[in-house]
Amino acid sequence: MCDMVAELIRNLIDDNGNNTWPEFLQYLFQLVNSPAVPLKENALLIFASVPGIFGNQQVNYLDYIKQMLGQALQSEVFSVRFHGAKALANFIVDNEREEPVVKHFSDLVPGYLKVMQESVTQQEDDDLLKMAIELVSVTPRFVRPHLADFLNLCLQVAKAGEIDEDWRHLAIECCVTASETSPGAVKKVAPEFIPLLVHTVIKKTCLLFRVFLTS
Repeated sequence: MCDMVAELIRNLIDDNGNNTWPEFLQYLFQLVNSPAVPLKENALLIFASVPGIFGNQQVNYLDYIKQMLGQALQSEVFSVRFHGAKALANFIVDNEREEPVVKHFSDLVPGYLKVMQESVTQQEDDDLLKMAIELVSVTPRFVRPHLADFLNLCLQVAKAGEIDEDWRHLAIECCVTASETSPGAVKKVAPEFIPLLVHTVIKKTCLLFRVFLTS
């Protein structure tokens, strides 16, 4: 149902950015402020699918959008935090060329990282790790104010032997992508990070080579 509604809204935003179904925006506000967890999740799912839902009126709603996502990231319910983090990532990628927007929302990065760490612990859905790769690739300035925390978290995941190999690979890809898109910032905020990353990659490569030789 959320996918269907999202697709309908997407097609009701005209070429000039006018949302021709403005009544739904008020309904979205009602959903996200509902005490019912499924309704909050539905609002975040729809917003994640159509981050441009506010059309050319988005600038008037930026503070509200930030408040909505910030509250979701701090929810007591993990599913709401998770969908809030996904919605934040999709919104930032959708606004990658809008530097004031990216800067305005950058203080939500710690909340995103916290939820991403929770998702790694649960190892049920790796979307936040995958989105982190896209964030540092497409909008590195969004993560840059919190780059040290981002790198440390990803490196911890990459080195954790109890975590599934696919998740560890994604964490390494996060680190490598950050190093490629923000090399100067990486050297500045975490000079000790590079040798640790190289050591982790070499160790992983040697392990894979050993498995290959014994197979």
